[in-house]
This record gives sequence, structure tokens and C-alpha cells, in this order.
Amino acid sequence: MAVLHQFHSQNLQGNITAYDFYRSLENLMDSRHLTKLPDRLPAFMTVIREWRNIKMLKRGGRAHDPTGVAGTMEGSLAVQCRACPHPNKNLPSDWQKADPATFEIRFKYNLFVSKDCNFRLKGRSRKSKITDVTLSPGWSYYIEHSKYMEHISRFMSEDEISTCSTFKAVNLANLKKSKTLSATGVAAASCSRHETFRPNGLGDLQRGERFCNVDYVFLSSILGIVYLTIIASYDIACEYFKKFWTRMPALPSQLHMKLSRTSIIPKINKAHLVGHGEPCQGPYSYNYRRGVGYTDGEGCERCWPGLNKVAPSVKEMGPSSRRETIDDFCGYADWKKMVGLG
Repeated sequence: MAVLHQFHSQNLQGNITAYDFYRSLENLMDSRHLTKLPDRLPAFMTVIREWRNIKMLKRGGRAHDPTGVAGTMEGSLAVQCRACPHPNKNLPSDWQKADPATFEIRFKYNLFVSKDCNFRLKGRSRKSKITDVTLSPGWSYYIEHSKYMEHISRFMSEDEISTCSTFKAVNLANLKKSKTLSATGVAAASCSRHETFRPNGLGDLQRGERFCNVDYVFLSSILGIVYLTIIASYDIACEYFKKFWTRMPALPSQLHMKLSRTSIIPKINKAHLVGHGEPCQGPYSYNYRRGVGYTDGEGCERCWPGLNKVAPSVKEMGPSSRRETIDDFCGYADWKKMVGLG
């Protein structure tokens, strides 16, 4: 237990790999390598997966629930952003009755969501037919993979079309699928204000930054939540939201948004907006929206550095192990953010 706890802490904080940690233990036992020690590294790496999963369940309070582990809901083990509005937790009972005329009160109930993709968090394809069983199917940050892939498989041959003549990020959507990679990166939804990942706000990319991936991730991250307004930022919001509601019927019915079209306010991150053409400057600028304060919409961009450090390690992992490790690092980053607020 002490060894597992020590590795877990050093892995999350210092990014030390299981291989390096294990070899360091061998050096402590016999630095001159005069004794042939049994190779316990494969067993150690398997137990680490179990340890991450058990710690996540423990911190999620599953031992206190009558349904136990079997009753774990999707997204329930993610660290919630305590500074965001949560109905029945940190909002008054009559918050939905806020008069639109009293904007100084109503704006406090806005949810800020930022979307972005990371092409460093790749996953290598595996030729082995051994099933890599997931231990936490959609329980924290990653969405449940089988349902996600069932939806994405219907759009594998489709390309996105850009009409924004200045900003070229949409071209990333049509990157070809790599034969050596099972995941070309990660799409994520995060809190724009407090820079934390949303529950069920991560999903693998199979090609480039395509809207079918981002749609599923974005809607999964706000599933079952009711807000007056959602300020949704994306570096290609001008293209993404153009046919957002048209694409909605193609998504699974449980992801269909119950909010009105006027409840979603699309914005472009401030640092990315300067790369867009003049038609995008006014409608998608945070500077012309009341109630957003100094929000710049770049929250998701600032979440990536903590995950990028683990990119070389997760690239070589099996698909389920990779997703579980990224889940763990997201939870650690969000926990540090929560204890540091205020």
C-alpha cells in the first residue's frame, strides 16, 4: 500500500513512469545488480490500474452508497468545480425565476463552457487481440467509449467545410486517420472561468478536430443540467455553431439539448479571435457581451499543460489504460484547482 501510494503521488506530481519508479526500487535493493531479481514490473503496472480505480471510487464515496460500485453513474466520479453554479447545491431555490430585467442578478447563473482539442495526447494502435477491459466506463471525465464510437463511426468519411476565409483551424478537422494511431488526440470541454475539466468532457479523436466529436463531448458534459444561459466558447465557434442545431437530430436522443437556441451564446476565445476575419469580430467577441466579466474563453487552453507532460507515456498504453490514466491526471489537476480557490 505504501509503495502504491508513493508511486501514485510521484506519478501525478512529478510524472515519474511506472518503469522508472520500479527500476529505482530495484536499485535501492541492489545498486550493483549482483542479484537476479524476479521481474514484477508487469504485475506492478496491472496493480497500478486497480489502485487508480479504487482510489477514484473511494474519493467518489461509492462505499457509502447502497448500490456500491455497480451503481456508479457516468461522470459522477469527476471533481466538480465548486465555483460554478450548481442547482440544489450553491444556488437559491428560486434561481430559475430570476427576472431577465434584473441582469445584475441573472448573469450569476450563467455557465461558461470552453471547448478545445489537444493533438499531443495520442494513442498508438495495438495489433494485439487481447481485450483491454476498462475499469471505469465513463465514470469520470472520459465519456463511455463504446457508445461514443458507435456514434462517431457514422461520420468517419465526412469532411468539414470552412467558410471563414481568415482563420484556418477548421482545416485540422479533415486530417486523415493515421494507421498507427487509435486516437489522434483528445476533444475536451472545460469550465472557461475556473479552468477545470467538465464531467464526461473528454473524448478521443480519430482523425482531426471534427464537429461530430466535439458535439458529442460538449453535450455529454452538460447532460441533465439546466441553466438560464450557457456561454460556449470555441476557437472556431463561427463555423461550429452555424449548423449546431441542424446536427442535433443525428446525436443520440439522450444528448438532445432541452434549452432554447437563445440560451446558448457562442463566443470565440479572445486570443484566437484576432486570427479571424472582420465578420467574426463583433458577434463572437467577449468584449461586447454583458455579464461575462473578464472571461477570455481560454480556460481549456490553460488546462492542457498539466496533461501534455504525460503524453509520451499514455501514447504507448493500451486504449483503456490510456483513458484511465488521463482521467486520473484530470482529477488531480481539478483537485489542486479546487483546494487552491479562494
